[in-house]
Amino acid sequence: MRLMNPVRLAQKLWRSMSVLPQGGSCLPTKTLRRNCFAVQLRHGSTSRPFEAKIGDYDWAALTYDDFAYLFGDIFLKQPVRLPKFAGDRPFIIDAGAHVGFSCLYFKLCQPTARILCFEPATSCFQLLERNIRHNRIEGVDLVHAACGRNQGEITLFLPQDQSLANSSHKQWDGAHATEKARVVRLSDYIDQRVDLLKMNVEGAEWEIMDDLISTGKLRQVDNLMVAYHHRMTSPEVRLAEFLRLFQENGYVYQLSAPFNPQDAYGDKWQSVDIFAWRPS
Repeated sequence: MRLMNPVRLAQKLWRSMSVLPQGGSCLPTKTLRRNCFAVQLRHGSTSRPFEAKIGDYDWAALTYDDFAYLFGDIFLKQPVRLPKFAGDRPFIIDAGAHVGFSCLYFKLCQPTARILCFEPATSCFQLLERNIRHNRIEGVDLVHAACGRNQGEITLFLPQDQSLANSSHKQWDGAHATEKARVVRLSDYIDQRVDLLKMNVEGAEWEIMDDLISTGKLRQVDNLMVAYHHRMTSPEVRLAEFLRLFQENGYVYQLSAPFNPQDAYGDKWQSVDIFAWRPS
């Protein structure tokens, strides 16, 4: 069987997306083609940071691998449709913003959104700040900190060439460096309705949920998009317990999880995406 040219495949995927209004396109096909060619031509580039264009934006990631993964995961494959927001200026919180690809996606889909980003790792935060400021993206505030149960300081473990796996939990044998990071309580930043809370915090989702529930601030969050790291921090199975937090606080949810049949009945951790909302 003849495989489809990767550029044509990317174009086909983009045409099939229905996350934007009918007739709308924040990344035209010709722009997508140009980006795909540019990234392919520089495959294996050792430049740090790695820079390329996303639409009209000059965007940077720590490495080529980070850029390729984030660009493909967020912009090329069928992305998640954002919830229907009540107002025309939704408030979105991005906990674990990394270098800002998800923030850019939110802005492209909802240009009027106000976004509050949290990122603890210094190298990622510097690029997050560079990406937002350099491209003059308005309505975005940045906090150089992790979110947790209590204010203070934590040790971040930084796996070599795996910035997407930076975590306060030493889950990777390849963690070659550490750094201290400030911790804030997300509840202290919520004084109004939150239209969407996105969390991808490599195991710290328990601490954030505990904070929001104990302070009553979770009641002010309409929709959540949470990457739950099943069995990442310990072999203990607690997924049902975590999902119960949503049910007990009035949410319904949908789940999505990548699955490799070779890992069935194995002990590998698994990322489970939880999309939760309050039924009307």
